[in-house]
Amino acid sequence: LTDFQARYYSIASSPKHQDNRIAICCIVTKYTIGDRLIKGVCTNYLLGKDVNDRTPVFVRKSQMRLPHRTTTPVIMDVNDRTPVFVRKSQMRLPHRTTTPVIMVGPGTGFAPFRAFIQERKFQKDLGKEMGPMMLYYGCRHPEHDYIYKDEIEQWVSEGVITDLYCAFSRAQAHKIYVQDRLWESRDKVWGAVEAGAHIYVCGYVIYTSCYE
Repeated sequence: LTDFQARYYSIASSPKHQDNRIAICCIVTKYTIGDRLIKGVCTNYLLGKDVNDRTPVFVRKSQMRLPHRTTTPVIMDVNDRTPVFVRKSQMRLPHRTTTPVIMVGPGTGFAPFRAFIQERKFQKDLGKEMGPMMLYYGCRHPEHDYIYKDEIEQWVSEGVITDLYCAFSRAQAHKIYVQDRLWESRDKVWGAVEAGAHIYVCGYVIYTSCYE
């Protein structure tokens, strides 16, 4: 059998938070075709691993990285080895910490923004002046798939996230999406844009095309 192609996952952690660990955020793929259950090869493989299992991983230079941070190959180690790689990223935080940041990340699209927020928290803890950090997060239901809920609420209470807008598409009779929250807060968004805000959108292409 030939080797499987590498799977790519966004890193959902900042090295300033934990420099010896990398977190990833992904959806475990399962669907049916007729009577046949189809499972995503890599996500279900990882789901079935135990803490002490070993899996070859590698990190490559990422196309998604934080500014002024050299991304070098690292090995994840929790008694588990998997070849991973970080690739150079075009998605990075602005150099000035006072520059407003607007993040739109439904579902696992939040992954890189978790790293961004950890980075801004690190800078804030150093006493640097921080600009607005606005997060638009979406999922189906707050009680079912609101990933990193406790962390997000903690960052809000600490003032790292200055504005949080959640859109839950299945929590009420009518569906609400992040683009609806963007429209509702359009005056604030425009104010941030006029102040030089950097806008980031991450998620499925089918969703991100809705924001154009």
